[in-house]
Amino acid sequence: MPQKKSFSELGITDTESKVLESLVMDGPATGSKIAGRLGLHKSVTYFVLEQLTQKGLASFVVINKKRQYRPIDSETLITKLQERKKEFLQNFENTVASIQTVKQKRKSPSFNIFEGWEGMKTALHDIHKTLKAKEDYFVFAVDVPEKIFPRFRRFIRKFH
Repeated sequence: MPQKKSFSELGITDTESKVLESLVMDGPATGSKIAGRLGLHKSVTYFVLEQLTQKGLASFVVINKKRQYRPIDSETLITKLQERKKEFLQNFENTVASIQTVKQKRKSPSFNIFEGWEGMKTALHDIHKTLKAKEDYFVFAVDVPEKIFPRFRRFIRKFH
């Protein structure tokens, strides 16, 4: 059975995902039949089928004056997922680059609050990565819980 998560990665809604899954699993059908299978209103089902058709994830054939909807073939679906993945990665890289550019332009002091063991590790790695020679940094810690103190000592040795 296809995973709904895979379909949602195509940038479709939960309802679109359910309808597409029904087409893949149960085969071609009319909008009325799909609505009955999924317990959706016909108007919603036809709207969703139109959306899937516009997105290129479904198609239809007219048989006896009725639209018979079917999913696209699996190779095309895989290709669409790969294109979507590339697009997502490109957008993510652009966003990260934009954030880094803004951070470099900003000269004002900044602060972050981290909690717990993972927060402490993140803070120290960030300091180590971003600190320039002869630059000051300030760290304020209220308490190192007793249960993580041995781990804290081993971890802090990496930085001194």
